[in-house]
Amino acid sequence: FVEIPFNYQAIASGVGTPSYSISTGPWSINSKTGKVNWTPTATGTINMSITASNGTSDDIQNLTIQVLATSNLPTELVSYWRFDENRAAGPFTDEYNINNGYLGNADSLLTSVTGQVGGAYTFDGKDKINVLDNTNLNFSSTTNSFTAEAWINITGGSGNRVVMGKFGRNLAASSSNDSYWWFGVNNSGHATFVVSQYDGSRITTQVTSSAAIGTGWHHIAGVKSGSSDIKVYVDGISNSNVTGLSAPIKSLRPLNIGHLANSNLFVGSIDEAAIYNGALSSSTILSHYNKGYLNHDGYFDQVVEITINHPEQNETLSYGQNFTIEWNSVGTGNVKLEYSLNGGLNWLVIDSSETSYAGLNQYLWSNIPNKPTTQGLIRIKNAYGDTTLDESTPYFLIKSPQFSGDSTVKILNLGNSITGGTNSDLPIIGNTGDRAGYEYRLWD
Repeated sequence: FVEIPFNYQAIASGVGTPSYSISTGPWSINSKTGKVNWTPTATGTINMSITASNGTSDDIQNLTIQVLATSNLPTELVSYWRFDENRAAGPFTDEYNINNGYLGNADSLLTSVTGQVGGAYTFDGKDKINVLDNTNLNFSSTTNSFTAEAWINITGGSGNRVVMGKFGRNLAASSSNDSYWWFGVNNSGHATFVVSQYDGSRITTQVTSSAAIGTGWHHIAGVKSGSSDIKVYVDGISNSNVTGLSAPIKSLRPLNIGHLANSNLFVGSIDEAAIYNGALSSSTILSHYNKGYLNHDGYFDQVVEITINHPEQNETLSYGQNFTIEWNSVGTGNVKLEYSLNGGLNWLVIDSSETSYAGLNQYLWSNIPNKPTTQGLIRIKNAYGDTTLDESTPYFLIKSPQFSGDSTVKILNLGNSITGGTNSDLPIIGNTGDRAGYEYRLWD
């Protein structure tokens, strides 16, 4: 994100101690730790290469980084783990802050899979991620509000299964007096959000969804609104809340993902985990769900503006051939590409979900429709919300690759023939009805 320090560390394994170097650019790298030092100043697509060397051989990692505008981010955002890095042993990058996650069990590596939005990690009932305690992850006053959310795909397990939580002891108190919070699913598969505080006596508040989550990918969120209530959301909808919450949460241990203090381990996949130091509104949570469900976009992915460069006015395309559609994008997100052959009266889909990155984009349109036209248009829409972002200048043309352009001559290979009736690029004979049944053949 613009003006947010880039949080990335290269990790190499093998014989000997590696040293790290990085391609030329407005960044640097710690040669011993592989930690990159860089703060982006503008949106766009950035390429960098990191080299690890042990003195005998080198290994190169090429990165393509999409820098997004911070204007898309809520002020309450604390940390955002997108789980796109495909690192079985971690670290698991906090895309917004410095709260990276680390393996909680070195003998159990995570597996990267396709998530609801980009990549995700599977948890097999042994896998755990821990995030070191930080003051921005503590919500210790009575009035502190916070929100935790994630996409999950449950594949097994029993009992309470924690997606995210925090267990922390009061100073000079035993573990039985710990305060904690967690959200995930209970033994019946219902989304559950629990806040429990011990301050001489235990005060526990729990809210559970009315229906089980079921199979496949689902979005869940837990929201604590100060001292008033807690809510749990499933797929953007809250049908359960508890009021009268009064206790603060003094949690001083690491934040846990996929477990709670080494218990209640999750079985399934987790994607797009995020935490905020405020209570997100119901409309915001619904928007986050819709972006992921309808468009496979992250919570803050947003294409603000599109400018189509090609095709241009009077540009000629040949049917049955390929053509590269080109556009510039302000913001990053998934878009829908459509075309019209009759000046915009009817539209057909080219691609219902293509990622548009900030900056220049190109899309190979294969098999251009086998229908000549002089009124071709391309438009690009925001797949989430279905808003038109731009439309090509009217009009581009589609012609046969063998068409001479004067509407009277069809060039054929030796011995080939065409029969009139439907091909609009046949020689004109009287009126269109006269074309039916005629055959035109060229011989040497």
